[in-house]
Amino acid sequence: MCEEHSPYSPSHQARVKGEKPYRRMEIETIEKIFSECAGNGLREIIPSTMGEPLIYKHMQRIIELCHQYEVKLNLTTNGTFPRLGAENWAELIVPVGSDVKLSWNGANQSTQSLVMINNDFEKNMEDLRTF
Repeated sequence: MCEEHSPYSPSHQARVKGEKPYRRMEIETIEKIFSECAGNGLREIIPSTMGEPLIYKHMQRIIELCHQYEVKLNLTTNGTFPRLGAENWAELIVPVGSDVKLSWNGANQSTQSLVMINNDFEKNMEDLRTF
């Protein structure tokens, strides 16, 4: 499932309204923030994209920056682990994670699928165990 089809996604809501999706911070800006702030007390980042942060195209680079500058990552994800899968995301996130939260929309397939259209609940459960 594409997370951008979730009713919680601002991009989805913007499309419904006929507006363009919200802008995202450029990776160069994020790199500059890390380089300028890491030596001045930056201890933790909370990537809030108003949607699933793991679909942000530069999320892997942000995690690399956390490793490089010894900055902790406080992350909330919907647990679908797009592109890399649960195990690969865990290998990247866990060493720098200060707090990792999985936010689900239901305790079973029927309730989860009301929000997460075309979601495979059993795969999510397996991914949770893997992570």
